Amino acid sequence: MIEHAHVDLLDVSSRLVPFTDAHDPLWSGVMVLGPHEGARLAADACHDLLVLNGTVDIGAGRVLEGGDFAIRHGGAELCAGPAGAQVFAYRDASGARCDEITVTRDERPWREGRTPGMLIANLCTAGHALSLVLWQPGTRTRHHAHPGGEEIFVVKGELLEAQQHPAGSWIRLHPGAWHSPFVETPTLILVRSGHLKARRPAREARAQA
Repeated sequence: MIEHAHVDLLDVSSRLVPFTDAHDPLWSGVMVLGPHEGARLAADACHDLLVLNGTVDIGAGRVLEGGDFAIRHGGAELCAGPAGAQVFAYRDASGARCDEITVTRDERPWREGRTPGMLIANLCTAGHALSLVLWQPGTRTRHHAHPGGEEIFVVKGELLEAQQHPAGSWIRLHPGAWHSPFVETPTLILVRSGHLKARRPAREARAQA
């Protein structure tokens, strides 16, 4: 099973764009915050946060800029800067405690991937695997599946397969789902893997633009 959803990253209207059902313990979505608008993260849950655009204060005097990544556990208050912000979020309410980390755009630990034309920056390896993957034009993967499932969010560029997945696209591949994506333009994706093993699919993926 493969789920799809999309958000128009050019639409800066203040709103929450959910990609999964609100009750999904492994929720994904984008928070679009207006200038100086705040949002509180759900209590008793772990959050992977990637700032797509703008700046956001995540508390304790820490301000994240576009491209910065952080993991925070429950209840934190986010506040957008004067130009607003777009923040992609994974919310894990499965009960596992997470270590809070911050990785700025300039601190990304890039390395060459096993697939020619890919650069990978591992952001988290404790509890779940989370990475940014930069694809060079012409990069293509073999046909493969993920035993523990995978979620992809297209940050920039366009991921191609049977259909086009431009920036703002979210894809959830449940365990056993096969794919063979490729790109024709420079493309950056955020990948979370291994966290969908032995769980039921979300009731319904929501696509909003």
